[in-house]
Order: sequence, then C-alpha cells, then structure tokens
Amino acid sequence: MVHYGTCRVFIPDSHKIGSIGSGWWKRLISRKDDRLKLRSIDELATSQFWEQLSARIRKSRKRTGIVFIHGYNVSFEEAALRAAQIGSDLGLNGAMAFFSWPSRGSLAAYIRDGQSIEASEDAIATFLIDFAERSGAERIHVIAHSMGNRGVLGAVNKIGQAVQDRTAGRFGQFIL
Repeated sequence: MVHYGTCRVFIPDSHKIGSIGSGWWKRLISRKDDRLKLRSIDELATSQFWEQLSARIRKSRKRTGIVFIHGYNVSFEEAALRAAQIGSDLGLNGAMAFFSWPSRGSLAAYIRDGQSIEASEDAIATFLIDFAERSGAERIHVIAHSMGNRGVLGAVNKIGQAVQDRTAGRFGQFIL
C-alpha cells in the first residue's frame, strides 16, 4: 500500500554540496553540526498530497518536478534526507519528491531488497504516471540510485506506451 505525505528537512547554512553531513569526528573537531535533519513526517490523504504538490509547482518559475528513488540499504529517513539534499544542491525551483520502497536498510538484506524493489515496480509506475498527470509539472526528471534503478527500469518497461500516450512528453531526463 502506498502512503503519501510530506517531509520537512532542515538544511544548515554550513551544508556542502553532495553531503548530508559530516561524520561525528569531524563535527567534534569543527564544533559545527552540518547534518541535514528530518524535522517532521506528515501523512496526507492522496488527494491532499497531489493538491499540495500541484500548488508548489504552480508557484515555481520553471514548473519542474524531480522524483528520486533510493537504492538498497536505505531507510525512509535516509531517503528523505538524500532527496532534500539533491533538491537543495540542484537549486530546484519546483517540487522535489521521492518514492521510498520498503528497503530493509541492512547490508545483509540485499536479496530481500531485490525482491522488494521488484514487487514495488507497479507502485513506482503508478506514482510516476500520477506525478505526470496530477502535479502540473511541465517537465519531470527521475533520479534513481543503486537498486532503485531496477524498480524504475521495470516500471518504465511496464508502462512505456501508456506513459507516452498519457503524459504528452512531460518526462525529461532519467538519471540512473
């Protein structure tokens, strides 16, 4: 079952591009905490999620959306931080979203995560089509990391023609 919502992530002024924060020893030496922090997770009704996302895109200049799909050994919280970091680093003037599939968040769970991402392909496909149809974005870019590539490729393979017919070329770059 897919759940929708928003995450609020704090990005400190000391943030460095490509990083979600320094290790504990560097923070100890510098006496600066440069870590991104997940402040809140708010679950929303599906319609409310799409309304808020669409409103954000309507307010943006370029009407662009980016969807991030994380890789294996990544928790929901880690995926939220990475998505926020990517959106911030790119200076996104639009909406940053992420699809978090049920990774076990463990190095030892590679095979189970492989099964989980495969089982998530239909949900990823539905989310991408809904994003194109309901967000109001004129251009949508997809970034998939590691095992997330499997889910995106499987989803695109399943919906190839439907995406072309239903989304009128709104998808831009797929970065795998």
